[in-house]
Amino acid sequence: MDKLQKQNNRENMIREVEQCKESGKSIKSYCLEKNIPEWKYYYWKQRIGQDRPKDQAGFVPITKKPQSKSSDHIIIEYINGTRLHIPLGMPAMQIAQLVRIV
Repeated sequence: MDKLQKQNNRENMIREVEQCKESGKSIKSYCLEKNIPEWKYYYWKQRIGQDRPKDQAGFVPITKKPQSKSSDHIIIEYINGTRLHIPLGMPAMQIAQLVRIV
């Protein structure tokens, strides 16, 4: 595989992983809909994470998705897919402890 093909594959991997996240669907249902083996999705997700520079740190963008109904919690989603569901009104110190743990 030449360098151009590898770059195209990587771009396709990134696009599929991001489209899955944006869809709001479960990984399983997204993969079924797109006819992608679930194992391949997780492989892509792992490869994309490994391609990130280790010293990449700092702020990440925060986006607010519109809710169809009022919510009694907020969700923090990490780059690796881990989600924290935090009830509104939780003290800041507890939130800080949770974020450090994850």
